[in-house]
Amino acid sequence: MIISFDILFRVRLRHSFYADGAARHLMVLPTAETLRLIDNNKLLFRITESGFLVAAESVDAGPAGSDTSGSNTTDGDATDNGATGADNGQRTERKLRRALPDGARFRFHLVSTSTRFSSITNLPLTDDEPGAMLLGNRNGSTDDEALLLHPSQFAGMESNSFAILKDNALKYTVSDQTIPGTATVRTAQGRVLLTQTTDPQDDTLYFSFDMTGFPSDFYTLWFGNKAINTWYHAAERYPGMLLAVVEIDPGSGAAVTHRMFDGQQIMKQPEYEIRFQNRSTFWRYHIRNRSGVNLNNPVILAAPYSFSKKNDDELPEDALLFESEQAIPLQEAGISNISLRRQTGAATHLVLDTLPNPGTRFAEPDPVDHNKLYSDIFITL
Repeated sequence: MIISFDILFRVRLRHSFYADGAARHLMVLPTAETLRLIDNNKLLFRITESGFLVAAESVDAGPAGSDTSGSNTTDGDATDNGATGADNGQRTERKLRRALPDGARFRFHLVSTSTRFSSITNLPLTDDEPGAMLLGNRNGSTDDEALLLHPSQFAGMESNSFAILKDNALKYTVSDQTIPGTATVRTAQGRVLLTQTTDPQDDTLYFSFDMTGFPSDFYTLWFGNKAINTWYHAAERYPGMLLAVVEIDPGSGAAVTHRMFDGQQIMKQPEYEIRFQNRSTFWRYHIRNRSGVNLNNPVILAAPYSFSKKNDDELPEDALLFESEQAIPLQEAGISNISLRRQTGAATHLVLDTLPNPGTRFAEPDPVDHNKLYSDIFITL
C-alpha cells in the first residue's frame, strides 16, 4: 500500500521590513496538545523556508467534481499543492484518509527570538507587560495582523481590582472588601477549574492560583458571579518572547473560504499568511557644521516625505535640526533619495547626497504621546 501525504494547510510568515518579504527572528512551536493531535492522527508538521505546514495521509478522490463517495484508493503521488494528475491529464482531488476528531484545532506559539523583531515591527507601544496576539482562521477573522490582543497584565478592570499572571502564578487582589470573597479560574466554556475563598486583610482580598500543569489555553478569572477577564496561559516556556498564538480550526468554526476540507473530506489545502507591518518612526537629523560649509537656507529633500527645520534656542550655533513631518517606515533596503541642500530662490544646490537612514535598535518615545517614536541620525560636516 502506498500512503500519500498531502498538505492539509500551510502558513506563510511575511514581514514588510525585508526586501524579500520573508519574516525573520521567529520560532514556530506547536503546543503540547497540538503535538498529541499530530501524533495520534499520523500527521506531519514541517518548518518551511516561508513558515510551516501540516500534512495528512490522503487518498485519491477521483477527478475534480466527480462523485467521490466510493473512492478508497491509496495510490497517487503527493504534490506541493496536493493535486495529483491522472493519466488523461485531468486534475484529481485528494481526500483525507482518516477524518480528524470533532473539535480538533491546531495551536502554535510564535516566539520572537531577537529584540530586533520588536524594534522593526509595528507592535503596540504600551507601558504594560507585553501581550500575545491571537491569529486564526475562525469566523470573524479579518486581514488584520492582530485579531485579538490578550495582554498578560490584565487591562480594563474595575479600579479597585487588579490581577497579574507571572509564570504559573495568577495573583488577584480586590480592595474595599469587608467580607469574605470567592474567586474562580474557569475554562473559556465556563467550567470551574480552581476555587479560592479568602478573608479580607486590611479591607483587601488576596487570591493566588497556581496554574502549573494546566495546558496552554484561554482561561477566565471570575470574582463571585462576575467574569473579570480572559487571558491566554502559555504552559510551555521558550527562549524568547511569546509573540502570537496561531489557532487553526479545521472544521466548521473556520471562515468558509478558509476551511481545510468540505463535507466529503475533500482537501481544500488553504494557505494562510501572517503579515507583520514594519514600524514607522519620525526621523530627526542632527547636523553639526564643523567645516563651515555654506548652509544658508538649508532644506532636506526626501520625496515623498517632507522635513521641516526646527528652531531651538538651545542648539549650538553650528547645529541644525530637521524633523520629518510624517512617520517614515523602517525598511531593510533603506531610502536613498534623501539629500541636504541649500535653497536659493526656486533652485536648490546639493550639499550632501544620500543621507543615512536611522538604525533600527533605538527609538525614543515622545514624552507626551507614547505611541509616537523618534529615530535620531547624527551627521557632522
